[in-house]
Parts: sequence; structure tokens; C-alpha cells
Amino acid sequence: MLLKVRRYLILIAMTALVVGAFAPILAQAQGFPAPIVPEKCAGPKAATECDLCQLTQLARNLLNFAIFMAIVLSAVLFAWAGMRYMTAQGEPGVIATARKTLVNVFLGLLLILCAWLIINTVMAFMVSKDFSGVFPWNSLCEDRYDRMI
Repeated sequence: MLLKVRRYLILIAMTALVVGAFAPILAQAQGFPAPIVPEKCAGPKAATECDLCQLTQLARNLLNFAIFMAIVLSAVLFAWAGMRYMTAQGEPGVIATARKTLVNVFLGLLLILCAWLIINTVMAFMVSKDFSGVFPWNSLCEDRYDRMI
């Protein structure tokens, strides 16, 4: 009984920490990344107004949001696994589960960041004209608009 109460108290404390960490965002003192869908692609005329620039912006926004969520979730899971490890009280099964969770979260975050690097490199080569300067690939629209002005 005491162990269950302790676990619930730890869960409540972790929830309070996460909510407290995101309180400025919830109060809009800081913002999330930009809206995922660009403004031209969100309206009823999206089929005619959405072009390559907005599609690259959509891809960039999706990647940014996915990376943002992956980092937040991995931080929460790292904290959860760390708390399980610290409160294991020498139980080998709980320690093994906590270590497995830590390793899996680390490998998952590493996989997501490597996937971002691969996608970023592929997109950079796809939109580059002369393959000389490939980073950042999301400056395609700014270059086009600068030439128009």
C-alpha cells in the first residue's frame, strides 16, 4: 500500500514538473513552433495557391514539430526511467526495466535525430540548383522572393 502511494506521489510530482515547465508556453509567454500548415495551403483556395515554397515550408514545419515532440517526450521518458531507477530499492527486475527504458529512449532519440539529418540532406540536394551550398534547404522561398524584388 505504501509503495503504491509513493508511486502516485512521484507521478504527481513529475506531472507538476512537466506542467510547470510548459506553463510559460501555455500562457503564451513563449510559443510552439509555427503552425504546421502554411497560410496559403490552409484555405479553400489551397489547391491553386499552394506551390513549391509552401510545400517545402510544410515539410520544414512537420520536421520541426516532430523533433520538438520527440525531444519533449524523450525528456519525460528519461525522467520517468530515472525515477524508476532511483526508486527501485535494489529490485533487479525494476532496475533492469529502468535501464532498458533509458537505453530505448536514447536509441529512439538518436534514430529520430539521424532520420532528421538524412531527410535534411536529401531535401537539401533536391532543392539545390548547383549542389554547392546545400544547407539550409528551406531557404528556397527566400531566394526566389529576393530575386523577384
